[in-house]
Amino acid sequence: PKTPTRHFPHIPWPCMDGALPTGNATRQSDAQPVDDDEDLATQLLSWDDARLAAMVSRVLAARPGLSRDELTGSTISEDRVQDTDAEVEDAEAEVDVPPESAPEPLQAFSPPESEKRELTAADVTIVQFSSFMYFCNEDEPTVTLDVMRFGKVDCRSEVRFRTRDGTACAGHKYRHKEGTIVFEPGEREQFIEIELIERDDWSATLEFALELLDTDLVNCQLGRYLYITRVKIIDLTCFPSDRYKDDIMAGNYDKLPMWSVLFEYIKFNWDEPVVRKGVRKSLVADQMHNLYFMLQLFLNVYLLDYALSFDWPEKDLLLPSRQFTTAIIILVQIVPFFGLHYLDYIAPTWKVGGASRMALQKSVMRKFLNYTPDVRAKVGDGEIIMAMARDSVVLAHDGF
Repeated sequence: PKTPTRHFPHIPWPCMDGALPTGNATRQSDAQPVDDDEDLATQLLSWDDARLAAMVSRVLAARPGLSRDELTGSTISEDRVQDTDAEVEDAEAEVDVPPESAPEPLQAFSPPESEKRELTAADVTIVQFSSFMYFCNEDEPTVTLDVMRFGKVDCRSEVRFRTRDGTACAGHKYRHKEGTIVFEPGEREQFIEIELIERDDWSATLEFALELLDTDLVNCQLGRYLYITRVKIIDLTCFPSDRYKDDIMAGNYDKLPMWSVLFEYIKFNWDEPVVRKGVRKSLVADQMHNLYFMLQLFLNVYLLDYALSFDWPEKDLLLPSRQFTTAIIILVQIVPFFGLHYLDYIAPTWKVGGASRMALQKSVMRKFLNYTPDVRAKVGDGEIIMAMARDSVVLAHDGF
């Protein structure tokens, strides 16, 4: 609290180094406190005359309304104290940031009262599959997938769907289907049936997908993850066919007729479109080699026995002279050679051996990965590696 008279309450006395504070440091809260007047007097008496005179000059310059007599006097009147307080407040106002230049605080957006209620699961309609994967056997006529709706179910909802090929292709393992699912008010579940195609040839476990489309949705939205599902088709056929299924399932491999099993394996490869097309091209190319061999045989006989034989009259040759006949025979032998060499060059692109080997390798890996973990644990890593890298290559290239 202020007193009627006090000793220099608002004069910011310098620090021990004689420097006067500037700017905001002139505020009373920043001035160094002094316990009593005797300590202050003792501090000032320790200064030399030049330093004390410089301090007095700087104080008078900082306080224009303060006279030298008042500065050297022992007391200041209460009116003078009030005037000094006003000066300090004016100085503080000068260094403060103007209100118009200060940034306005950000105002949080407040939605209307009618929209402040948080949405819950009951306010939206979500449609999705009940599982991310379904299983079925190939001998089953259809596979049924259930689609569930939850949330707001008091309205009519529609969502489109379609099948999508994976390792299983439409027309080969299943029938393509697309359409629209309709949920009437109050209905929570609908079903989709996909027709399967049973085949006698062996294949690994294949799969296709069924997806809900985000186009033309009516009063619903799709689930975040289960808008698509996978269907795995398990083939119970034995490799390479079911002709010797009983002996294969019983493990009686010694009783199997090897040549008959090899013939079944050839039929298995023939069912592959790429292999079948490549085999046809290979058969034509091989027959061209056979025809070239027969052509060489007849040309060599004709060349030695007729064209180059002086016992045979030149007038009886097929061509006018022996030289011309010999040149034509050599030309006929050379030209087909380049054509056959080109056929041999492009033969690997027909993918007969590669497609057969890849079919075995992919089937082995797919079968292995679709087994349960305890069954996979019984199979050594070395057996899988050798089956992929050695056995499949030997069977495809040496057997087929």
